[in-house]
Amino acid sequence: ANGDMYAGDWKDGNMDGQGKYFFTNGDIYEGIFLDGKFHGQGNFIYANGEKYEGAWSGGIRTGDGNYFFNSGEMFSGNWQGNKQTGRGIYTFTNGDRYEGMFLDGKFHGQGTFTYLGGNTYTGDYKDDHRTGWGVYTYTNGDKYEGQFLDGKYHGQGTFTYLNGATYKGAWKDNKRNGQGTSTYTSGEEYTG
Repeated sequence: ANGDMYAGDWKDGNMDGQGKYFFTNGDIYEGIFLDGKFHGQGNFIYANGEKYEGAWSGGIRTGDGNYFFNSGEMFSGNWQGNKQTGRGIYTFTNGDRYEGMFLDGKFHGQGTFTYLGGNTYTGDYKDDHRTGWGVYTYTNGDKYEGQFLDGKYHGQGTFTYLNGATYKGAWKDNKRNGQGTSTYTSGEEYTG
């Protein structure tokens, strides 16, 4: 015996049905069991205070669930193989919020990140970074629409200023780089 304790329903010598499992390290699972494994709806409270509430399959977080971190951050969405995968919402303690697709616990695919200050990004993510096509809108009305690489303007894109002036062209590491056209509010254009 490892010192773990179980209180709940049994079937054919296995934990099966409603129950509560106490781990020697202080973790606690309360919910449904099937053939000795967490299965269906259940809550897992970690000894460090973090908590998962949601669906399980064969002892693995699978399906819809909420994870509450000690930091105050929270994830609500789909899980596969114990990782955030599929559609979800991640809320940060500072008020920032990401809503979109996840893969193996990272922002990956289409998503929208809303910053507490009001700036927003809607577009492609890869491995937690803005990478691909997207639109970054600033609270002051400025907007960049185009390609991103590792969170920076990179590739072809258009920056539109609140006053209507634009720059359309190549970008690298958030800076104009290469061929592009600036159009001023007067209608004048400069290409270079």
